[in-house]
Amino acid sequence: MGLDNLYRFSPGSFSLPKGLKGYWKTDNLFVLSINEVANISHFVLEMTFEEDKVTVSLSDRVGYFHDTFIGMSRGFQP
Repeated sequence: MGLDNLYRFSPGSFSLPKGLKGYWKTDNLFVLSINEVANISHFVLEMTFEEDKVTVSLSDRVGYFHDTFIGMSRGFQP
């Protein structure tokens, strides 16, 4: 995955190319794009980090779904 808003490609479903890229939109918002270039699927995850919580918004570019998940930290336990 490219962390500089440039796609990096590897084989995806049915050995067709899949590109992943990500970038920091703000200090606490990371955007991840998963594009199955030769297929219809193109997912975008927006992850907002706030103290001990992350909110993940997942959508697809063709409009089939949009969902939001919230994760909380339980603290580090070695």
